[in-house]
Order: sequence, then C-alpha cells, then structure tokens
Amino acid sequence: MVEELEREKEEIVVENVKVALENVKWRKGNNGTFVPLSFCSIFILLMIMPTDARTWIVGGTNGWTTNINYTIWSQNITIYKDDSLLFVYDKNHNVFEVNEMDYKACNISNPIQNWSGGYGRDIVPLSESKNYFFICGNGYCYEGVKVAIKVLEAPQPPSTSGTGSSLSFVVYLLGAFLVLFLLNSVCC
Repeated sequence: MVEELEREKEEIVVENVKVALENVKWRKGNNGTFVPLSFCSIFILLMIMPTDARTWIVGGTNGWTTNINYTIWSQNITIYKDDSLLFVYDKNHNVFEVNEMDYKACNISNPIQNWSGGYGRDIVPLSESKNYFFICGNGYCYEGVKVAIKVLEAPQPPSTSGTGSSLSFVVYLLGAFLVLFLLNSVCC
C-alpha cells in the first residue's frame, strides 16, 4: 500500500515536470528569451507538493438525505485533519455545524456555522482535529439527517529504512532541478 502511494506521488511529480516543460515552451518570447511567467510556473511547481488530504461525500453515493444512518457511515471511515466533507443534497436540506448539545437536540438556534451556500454542493474544510457535529436545519434532523464526525491527526508516514515519503520529495526536487537545468541550457 505504501509503495503504491509512493509510486503515485512520483507519477504526479513526473506529470508536474512535464506540465512545467510544456509551459516553458509556450512562454518563449519573440526575441528567443523566456519571459518571467515561465519562472513563475517553476515556482508554482516547487510550491505545490502532492497532498494526501481527501474529500468525503457525506453519506457516500446517497448524499445528505433521509433514510441514511450517518452514524454507521461515519464509523466506517477514518477522517483526518485537512480532509474535507462534501454535502450533496436537494433544495429541501441544508447544513449547519453545531455543538454536541445542539446536535443531540436538533437545535439550530445557535449554530457554529451555516455551511448551506453551495446550492446543495457544500464543502466543509476540517482544519482541526476534534469532533464536528452537523445537522439539517429544515426539520430533517429529527429524521436522522445529522452526523457526528471525529477528525484525527494525520498519521506520520511509516519510515522504511530511511526512504518512504522522503524518496518522493527527492524525486520531486530532482524534477524541479531538471526543469531549471533545461531552462538554463535553452535560454543562456
């Protein structure tokens, strides 16, 4: 499993290098010199590291609706800090983040946040490791349209004799240096 993730990260790095090289070709000026935008693309390449954060569709393929046991759904997944939730629902529903007491009482009079704004496609970033509580405020909370989410700290990647994620980082840096080398040899 770890090897597959590392291979996928390396493939992303290779793809990013290819995109950067294509970007360099398109940014060549009329007099044969490269315009600063090509260097911006390299800066972006260096800044955008592959991430393991996930977006979870609340309720899976069923979405945010009635007749779903969200307790069972949430217990069958592991959600980490910096993941996000995607609430997919029709016009009869909405999404409020509340405290635990209001979650149990289906009370929206003092919400932490009203996430209903994406026309049934609301994304909630999970930036802290804590328990989150979400309810539907249109009365459907009493029918079970509510979910408690436990967000954990992301686990440290396992170290495999000094390699692991550091190998991906090295491959990523080598790709970035390759791009810089090619830029230097083409324009100077």
